Amino acid sequence: AQERANDAAGALKSIDKAEAAGADAFAMTCARASALGATLKYDDAAKAIKAANKLKPDHPEVLVQTGILACRRGRWKDAIEPLQRGVAAAPEHAQAHYYIGEAFNHADRLEDARVAYERAAALDPENWRALKGIGIVLDRLGRSTEAADWYRRAREPQRQ
Repeated sequence: AQERANDAAGALKSIDKAEAAGADAFAMTCARASALGATLKYDDAAKAIKAANKLKPDHPEVLVQTGILACRRGRWKDAIEPLQRGVAAAPEHAQAHYYIGEAFNHADRLEDARVAYERAAALDPENWRALKGIGIVLDRLGRSTEAADWYRRAREPQRQ
């Protein structure tokens, strides 16, 4: 929740406290990887993902975090395969759908991107980034009137 509120540093402190209290090691390692990536500590995030993979090899969350880290590093094509595997294993993972939409968009796979963003928005209607992503893809497809509607929809969750 803290990371979603753009407080990755606070999230890391909460993870430390949860670990000290005996929280699930795998879950905390994945959460740490995500928060480290959000604070641009990519090498540390990669180490946390590797540690999580040792605990539960090829777990969907490891795949998703691997793909997200590739996106954060701007390695869009490298992100597609782990995110596809993560989405296949955890189809209700809204964040995975959003990030695969990002990867597809940057790899110029626009219809795949639109579908992924729409799925992310369906799973998490407050995800304004997914809504905006739909608008961006529609703009890129020359459908600016439809895109404008999605941009308006993206602004609504931000106002709350």
